[in-house]
Amino acid sequence: MKLYVLAWGDPFEDIVQGIFTTKEKALESYEKEDSSYRYRIYEMDADTDYKHSFDDCVSWDPEVLLHPDDPFTI
Repeated sequence: MKLYVLAWGDPFEDIVQGIFTTKEKALESYEKEDSSYRYRIYEMDADTDYKHSFDDCVSWDPEVLLHPDDPFTI
């Protein structure tokens, strides 16, 4: 099962904001945030041991997902 984690912080100490069953739900939660923190959405396989790290996860910048036709929004 795939899970999508919305996290913020710096690349070495991401703090989990929420865990979602779809990327779209993670994006909805991100859009409600009013923050200047750097956010990422990580795709995790619930059956894989990631050893407490997001290093092996696929990740996205939420702004790129929200504005796919405008990669320079960030």
